Amino acid sequence: MATSTHLPAISSRATVVAGAIALALTGVSVASPRADKWSAKEICASHVCRTITADATVRVFRATDRHGYDIVFAEWSPTHQARELDFPRGEPLTATVLAGPVVADAVRYDSGTAVLVYVEDLKPGHSDVGGGWIAAENIEAGSAGVRDLAVTASGNVAWLVEGHFMNPSDPENGPYPRSRAIYCASGRTGDSMFLAYGPTLSPSALRADASHCSA
Repeated sequence: MATSTHLPAISSRATVVAGAIALALTGVSVASPRADKWSAKEICASHVCRTITADATVRVFRATDRHGYDIVFAEWSPTHQARELDFPRGEPLTATVLAGPVVADAVRYDSGTAVLVYVEDLKPGHSDVGGGWIAAENIEAGSAGVRDLAVTASGNVAWLVEGHFMNPSDPENGPYPRSRAIYCASGRTGDSMFLAYGPTLSPSALRADASHCSA
């Protein structure tokens, strides 16, 4: 993990790919300009649709065509309008959570060394509101990544990451033990903050961590 208790904010997934995870360049989706005009019914008429997460306002779903190519969409339930979300192609989501129109998700790239958290406001007209953070730095390949997330309607997020890494507040030379760490990030400031480290950490207080995050 980094010696600093603050992790760099990522302004967009394109920036992440161009910088910290350039090897994943071919796996990132490019939003279709027509996606704003699609309805979920139209999409699912020609794709196999599977819900990732949903509440009374928003449904996030994956649409897969007959060639196995998939796209992730958010459906704004009051109007059934759907918008393509910029999810990396073929990379595993390890956690997804909604708070009203705000969605947070975590992605672990195949190497296991790039673990990222994103927040996006799905309300129509708010497509540029959001942010992204490196959830764990210098984490060993094969680590589980982000296991649990909590997000607030204001865009604050907290996460628990699991894997092989050293205590970010007291780094030592490897080997890296298997452990957990909790971070939070502020949607208002764009900063993230290290909160806790240890093998037995529980995600039970993540919602409170997100609500009170003052990074």
